Amino acid sequence: IIGESYQNITIRNCYVQGAIKAENSWTGISKIYIGGIAGLLDAAERCTNSGDIFAKSGYGVGGIVGVNATADRKGEYINCKNDGKITVDGGLAKGVGGIIGVFSQSGLRMNTLSISGCESAGAINVSNGDSIGGIIGYLKTTDNATINACTTTAGINASNCTSVSGIVGLFANPKSRLPIKIETVTVRGVISGKSAVG
Repeated sequence: IIGESYQNITIRNCYVQGAIKAENSWTGISKIYIGGIAGLLDAAERCTNSGDIFAKSGYGVGGIVGVNATADRKGEYINCKNDGKITVDGGLAKGVGGIIGVFSQSGLRMNTLSISGCESAGAINVSNGDSIGGIIGYLKTTDNATINACTTTAGINASNCTSVSGIVGLFANPKSRLPIKIETVTVRGVISGKSAVG
């Protein structure tokens, strides 16, 4: 629907069925954002992606949104679903999630995240990397984050990756000022990773 948006935009009631394929390789410097609904965005409601996502590598690969990034980096995702398969094979990946790939704080600005009623139903397969999650891959914030009533129903095959989980792959910030809440979540399916697997 959108490649990149740096404005406060909410996408509502959208459905994507076609496959997405990204050919470029992530070097660790330049970023490659890949999402079923948007590469970069900050809010989505009642959106579904049913198209498979294929990437050689990437920073921020998500079934709904690759990276949450706007002027204030606030994120809100309500009743979204991904049932397309996500495959990252051939290079390094960081931040791969069934709903959001990466939510990362920038500077001292307020960064809040809310994910509610979302479902990841597409298998995730990653050959090499870290921060792989059924709902969100990489979450970095010192401010309020809530994941509520979300479900992962498909397996995650990331046997050569670290920080792999059915909900959040990696939460990174020991100086969080406000609570991080994960409530009423469900994980079904086999989760495989190299280390730090949950």
